[in-house]
Amino acid sequence: MSLERVQVDLWKIPKQIVESLVVPTESKYLISFIDQFSKYIKLYKIANKKAVTTAQQLEKYITTCKKPRKSFKQIMEQSLRVNLKTW
Repeated sequence: MSLERVQVDLWKIPKQIVESLVVPTESKYLISFIDQFSKYIKLYKIANKKAVTTAQQLEKYITTCKKPRKSFKQIMEQSLRVNLKTW
């Protein structure tokens, strides 16, 4: 699992599922992280869609991943085919 290409989605948990849980939860949403190369999926329960809440889960996900083979700058230079030093 790396950070080279990750898909992130927010999902609202249907009310029927939340009500049917044996253990009550305050979480109304799931945030999913999918590594597009390995298809590894990680889900986190979250109580709301606020930026702070989602950022905390993103940070948690990032700290469990390997360092990418290329830096963000290298990836951008390759995809844009420009040298970012000229910007």
